[in-house]
Amino acid sequence: MKFKAPAALCFLLAGSQLHSAEPVQEDRKSISVNELNDLKIIGKLGIPLGQAVEMEAVIISGMSTNRKQNEGIYLLKVKSVAGKPLKVPVLMPFRGQFESAEPFPRNAFELRKQKFPKEAEGISDELLKRLEKDFVDTQVKCLGYESGCFGGVPNGLSEGYPVWAGTSFGFQSELVVLKKL
Repeated sequence: MKFKAPAALCFLLAGSQLHSAEPVQEDRKSISVNELNDLKIIGKLGIPLGQAVEMEAVIISGMSTNRKQNEGIYLLKVKSVAGKPLKVPVLMPFRGQFESAEPFPRNAFELRKQKFPKEAEGISDELLKRLEKDFVDTQVKCLGYESGCFGGVPNGLSEGYPVWAGTSFGFQSELVVLKKL
C-alpha cells in the first residue's frame, strides 16, 4: 500500500506529533509520516530541520531570480551557518516566528509599511526603487531555523481535472527567522 499525502499537508518537522494508521513501508524509497519524527532530517543548510542557529545572509529580491514563484517576495541567500561559510550560498524563502513581529519584511508592502507606516497603501515603481535601495542586497545576521512542508500540484489528478500553474508536489524548505542579531 502506498502512502499519498494531501497537497495541504504542512507540518513543522521539529516536535510535530503526527499519528497515522498507515503501516511502515518496506520499500526504502518510501517512508511513512510516522517515521519522520524518529529521523534527523538534514535540510538545505546542512543542519537538522528545527535546529536554531545563527546565520549570515543577503536579502535578495525574488524578481532577480527570474522565477515566477519568487515574484513579489524577498528571499535570504544564506552564506554562513553557525559561523561556518557554506560552499554554495542557499537561496530560501523566509518568515518570522510571529507575524506581528516580522524580523525582515517579506515583500514590498511589508517594507513600505515598515519605512512609511502612515503613507497610502499603494506602491509605485518609483517608490519601490526608493524602498529597496537600502534593503535589497544588504547583509543580515539572524537567529533562525529551517522548516518546511509538503505542497505543490499533486500527482495523480484525474483526467479532465483542471491543473494550475505551480511547483511539482514535494518538500519545500523555508527559514523561520526568530530575531535579527
